[in-house]
Amino acid sequence: MPERILIIQTAFIGDAILTLPMIQAIKNKYDNSVIDVVCTPGSADIFRSSPFINEAVVFDKRGEHRKLKAFLRFGKKLKQKNYSRLFSPHRSFRTSILVLLSGIRETTGFDISALRWVYKNIAEYDFKAHEVERNLKLAGYNTSSERWRIAPVISADEKTKNEIAGFNLSETGSVIAIAPGTVWETKRYPEKYYAEIAGAVLAKGARVVFIGSKDDRQLCDSISMKAGEGCINLAGELKIPATIELLKKCLCLVCNDSAPAHMAMSSGIPAFMVYCSTVPEFGFYPYLNGSKYFMAENINCRPCGIHGYKKCPEEHFNCGEKLKSEVIISEIYRLMAM
Repeated sequence: MPERILIIQTAFIGDAILTLPMIQAIKNKYDNSVIDVVCTPGSADIFRSSPFINEAVVFDKRGEHRKLKAFLRFGKKLKQKNYSRLFSPHRSFRTSILVLLSGIRETTGFDISALRWVYKNIAEYDFKAHEVERNLKLAGYNTSSERWRIAPVISADEKTKNEIAGFNLSETGSVIAIAPGTVWETKRYPEKYYAEIAGAVLAKGARVVFIGSKDDRQLCDSISMKAGEGCINLAGELKIPATIELLKKCLCLVCNDSAPAHMAMSSGIPAFMVYCSTVPEFGFYPYLNGSKYFMAENINCRPCGIHGYKKCPEEHFNCGEKLKSEVIISEIYRLMAM
C-alpha cells in the first residue's frame, strides 16, 4: 500500500504556488506515496493541476467550514483518511488544531507555528531564506548552493491549451504580459507607470496582454486606454493553469510583489517584479528564468508592513512614485533585442 501524506497550505495563491517545489521534493523522496493537500477554494486549481498531487481537499475556512461543528467534521474527515505523515508550511492556530484533529503521528511544522507543540518534528523558519527554500527545508531537503531553485510544476489540460492557442499570440511577434493588480494598494506600482511601460512596448511593435483577477479588470482597461491600441485585457477571464499556459507565449511578465510573479516561475519566462512597500528580503522574489526585481532607492520608511496597506502610512508613496518606468522599459527592450 502506498504511504498517504498530507500537506496543509491554506494561505494566499502565491504561497500555494511556492509550496509546489516542496511537494515535488516530497514525492521524489517518498516515491511510493499518495499526496493530498488541504487548501482553500481559491487555490484548489493550482494543486489539482500538479501531477504530483492526488487530491486537493478544499477547506473553506471563511465559508462552509467557518463554524465550529463544520470545522470539527472536516477534521474528522481528515482522520478517516488514515494519513501516516503530515507537513504544514502554514502556521496558523486553526491549522495547528487541524493537525491535532487529523490524528496523524508523524507531523512536521515550523518553529514559529501557533501551538508548535502539536508537531512531532520542528523545522526552523529561516526569515532570510526564500519561501521555496524554507518550505524545502521543512521537508528535510538539502538546499545547499542553488539546489533549492526548483520550478513549480502546474500542468494545463488539452482543453486549456487549445483555449490559449486560440489567441494566436505566438504568431504576432513579441508579447509582454503585465499584471498591475494586487490586493494591497501600497504594493501596487502606479497606474501611470504601467501605462508608460505598455506604451513603450507597443511603440516597439510588440503586443501587451493584461492578466489578473476580475477585480483588476477595470484597472487594466484604464491602463490599456492610456497606452494605445494593441493591448488585450484578459484579467478575470482565465483560471490559474490557463494563465500559466498564456504566459508561456509571452516574452516576460511585469508585475508587483504578487502571485503572478510565481506563475511566471512555473511558465518558464522572466518576471520583472516591482517592489513598492515591501522588500525582497521577505523571501518572495522571482528566482528563476533570468527574472529581476526593481525598487526605488533611499526609501527609509520601507518596508512599512509584511503585506502592505490600503494607503501609504506616510501619505507620500515615494516607494512607488520614485521608481520611474524607464528602468523597467530598458530591461524589456534588452530582452526584446536578444
